[in-house]
Amino acid sequence: MEKITSMVGTLCICIFVTGILYNIGCFKVTEKTIKFVISIYILVITFKAAMDIKLDFSMNSINDISMEYQNTEDAKDIIIEQTQLDIENIIKNRLDEKNISYNSISVHILEQSNNITIDKIDIQCKPEYKKEVQNCIKDLLTANTVVVIGE
Repeated sequence: MEKITSMVGTLCICIFVTGILYNIGCFKVTEKTIKFVISIYILVITFKAAMDIKLDFSMNSINDISMEYQNTEDAKDIIIEQTQLDIENIIKNRLDEKNISYNSISVHILEQSNNITIDKIDIQCKPEYKKEVQNCIKDLLTANTVVVIGE
C-alpha cells in the first residue's frame, strides 16, 4: 500500500511539472513527449502493483490455519466448561430458593457431532428432597440425561 501511495504521489508531481512545462512553452513535440512519458509511468505503476501481489502458500500460512483450528477447539472446551458452571449455578439458585440443602452439585456436558447435551447431573443432598429437586431441574433434562440425587 505504501508503494502505491508513493507512486501516486510521484504521478501527481509529474502532472504538476507537465502543466508547468506546457504553460512555459507550448510546443507540440514537448506535449507529445510529456504525455508519452506519463503514459509509460502509469503502465509501470500498474505492473509493479500487480507484481507485488503474491500468493502465499508457505508453511507459515498453513501453520497459522492449524493454530486457528486449535484455538477454535480450545474455545469449544472453554465454552463447555463455562456452560457446566452456569448450569450448576442455575441449579444452586433454584435449590436455594426452595430452601433445599445440598452438599455438592456436578454437571457433565457431552459433545457429540456438534451437538451439546447435558449428560449427567449429580446432586448430593438428603434423599427426602429427591422429588423437590427433580421438580427444580425438570426443564434442564433431556431423554438421555442421567440424574443422580442422594448422598
